[in-house]
Amino acid sequence: ILSRPPRENSGSSPSVILLLDGFNEVTIEKRQLLIELREMIEHWKGAQIIISSRLDTRFTMNWYDFHLITLLGLDDTSIQNYLACKSIDLPKPGSEARDRRLLDLMKNPMMLTLYASTCEIQLSQVSSPQFDFRPNAASPGELLWNFIEAQVAKYHTRQGIPDSTKHRHRFLLKHILPAIGHHMETEGRFEFDLKSLSSSIDSYLANLSADEFFDTFPEYIEHEDHLPLRKAGDLDHRKQTSGLIRTLSDELFMLVKEGTSYRFLHQNFRDFFAAVHILNLANISLANNKLPHLLKDTVIPFYPRQYIGEIEGEHHNKPVSEPGFGWKPKDSSRTVLAQSLELCRNIFDGSTKLAVWNILEIWKQVRGEWTGLDLSRLDLSKITINSVKCSRPFHEDYLAANFAHSLVHAYNIFPQGHTWLVNSAIYSTDGKNILSTSRDRTIKEWDAETGECRRTLTGHTNTVNNAIYSNDGKKILSVSRDHTIKEWDRVNGGCTRTLTGHTGWVTSASYSPDRKKILSSSADKTVKEWDTVTGNCLRTFHGHAEWVTGAAYSPDGQRILSASEDHTIKLWDTATGECILTLDAHDGWVNRAAYSPDGKTILSASADATVKEWDAETGECRRTFVGHTNRVTSATYSADSKKILTASWDKTVKEWDSSTGECLKTLRGHQKTITSAIYSPDGTRILSASWDNTIKEWDAETGECTKTINGYDDRVTSVEYSGDCKKIRSHSRDRTIKDWCSENGRCLNTW
Repeated sequence: ILSRPPRENSGSSPSVILLLDGFNEVTIEKRQLLIELREMIEHWKGAQIIISSRLDTRFTMNWYDFHLITLLGLDDTSIQNYLACKSIDLPKPGSEARDRRLLDLMKNPMMLTLYASTCEIQLSQVSSPQFDFRPNAASPGELLWNFIEAQVAKYHTRQGIPDSTKHRHRFLLKHILPAIGHHMETEGRFEFDLKSLSSSIDSYLANLSADEFFDTFPEYIEHEDHLPLRKAGDLDHRKQTSGLIRTLSDELFMLVKEGTSYRFLHQNFRDFFAAVHILNLANISLANNKLPHLLKDTVIPFYPRQYIGEIEGEHHNKPVSEPGFGWKPKDSSRTVLAQSLELCRNIFDGSTKLAVWNILEIWKQVRGEWTGLDLSRLDLSKITINSVKCSRPFHEDYLAANFAHSLVHAYNIFPQGHTWLVNSAIYSTDGKNILSTSRDRTIKEWDAETGECRRTLTGHTNTVNNAIYSNDGKKILSVSRDHTIKEWDRVNGGCTRTLTGHTGWVTSASYSPDRKKILSSSADKTVKEWDTVTGNCLRTFHGHAEWVTGAAYSPDGQRILSASEDHTIKLWDTATGECILTLDAHDGWVNRAAYSPDGKTILSASADATVKEWDAETGECRRTFVGHTNRVTSATYSADSKKILTASWDKTVKEWDSSTGECLKTLRGHQKTITSAIYSPDGTRILSASWDNTIKEWDAETGECTKTINGYDDRVTSVEYSGDCKKIRSHSRDRTIKDWCSENGRCLNTW
């Protein structure tokens, strides 16, 4: 049915109901299914589709018209009744906060059944010296740990497994499965085919030093002959690897085989085992007095960070209150994180890389604070301290984090960002710097890697609307509501020239292709051209009856294109200053106008809710794209000019066939005006920014929303990709600029 959806409605409603389970993450393997389902939705109007997911799939899959049914968590009475039926009590009372945390966990039926299943096994007095349980578990990480331990202990008891095999199983659970989980997590996948699974196991075993392993985990030494460690002279690992996979799936039931693929019982297990793998390798490194490379070289994602902290018991290590003595820190010096942090002290040459960031993020995430931590003699130059709780008061005394002799800059605590709305943000050509402008009348240049503000350019006396780099990167050009254009020396930050002549806000400025002239547009209804050497105004283009919202040179520099609130677009001859053509067909002001990559057509976006394409030579309106229901804020071509992308106040992004005018897809999910939408440089993704304070990234083929980036307190006004597509740069009216990882959506820097 899915492969051949009817192209037309038959007039009767099909009685087909599809139940699609587990759409929590849409992977590459499901893309074709999504495409087919979209066709079914469009052409088979009577089909009834039910999707179960942890996420609101109306947004993640762009199925905005779906109804949403939310399953509520279990209430306290239901939890207690369920446990009572199984003769299971909640753990011995602890703190009120801890008890509440455990009950909150059990609102999720999966966590409740995991807890109950584990307790039943423990009550039946099933035990095994090879496994250990976490008493009074009160976190997802601890519950998962106990569940795995209990299930395997139960299996061993029932099957009468000999001790040598028990240690082999322990090795598989504590080392092989974690390696697989980490491999899946780093690749962003939730299942492996047999080849990928075998490769993951072989890679881990091949890189595992037996000596280092036994030095760190001596409990395996006397069972070495039963462990699947690679030995010198081993050539064929296929049978061994196949046996390991069979044990994990058919005996221990930790991997589920579906068709030709293998997955974990639940995606939470994948992230849990990924965290265990990071801790395993960290222990091996620490045994050799080395800083763990997975802490140092990679950004650990959110859920593995959470599980690392919970497995290490960091949520139990918050300060405790002693009557009469105030707050006292708990001794957690032997945890993997604390030991790793010790190896980072007194190192300020950058060689610790991301280690300090990962450790402190885990503590912040799991403990919720840094109170009482020894953060002395550390390079904290890349750590955001602002908004993190670092002390607890007790009468006139208090317990605080210790920052003595650490490298801390003012911007770690007091952000160096703009103090008012951010109007624009762009990358430098090499992607190493960022240029931003603001209503605070300044231009700031930032280090794209560290987020450090390298310089602040001051001199404008009103809002700075925009700023760009010169083609050679040596100069900066800015425009302002103070009616001026300023050119700055990028090296020393000095203003080298101020171009005066406009009598209204300057809305845009750009260099000519030959770098000899500067083009500017203004609210004074004119466009001006300036000499880059002398700063003299070469020509003023009169003709618009209202504000000129923007102006640009054609790719060959022979013409100038200007857009205006007078509803028109004008083309000018750069040699004579003559207005060659006036494109007048919009019924509202023109917000954007731009040439196609080849310069043969012009695209305009208007407040009349339409987009128009014009012949750049004749001025003929070739096509009008109708479909938006409110003003269009942006319009852009794809790299091959075959498609057009538009954004609107109607909260949608639309993609059009540029040759037919057909609307190919509508992307819904934003809650407020969308200010801009662009293609990624490789054309596979779409990026949109909205006044709902979010950025969304979409799969350009399926139209599904693959990522939503939050973190703003006010409107997101624009977004762009870095040249290598690895980062997304955005700016917002909450006065910040944010750098995001395009792979996982993590906020890398905030300025």
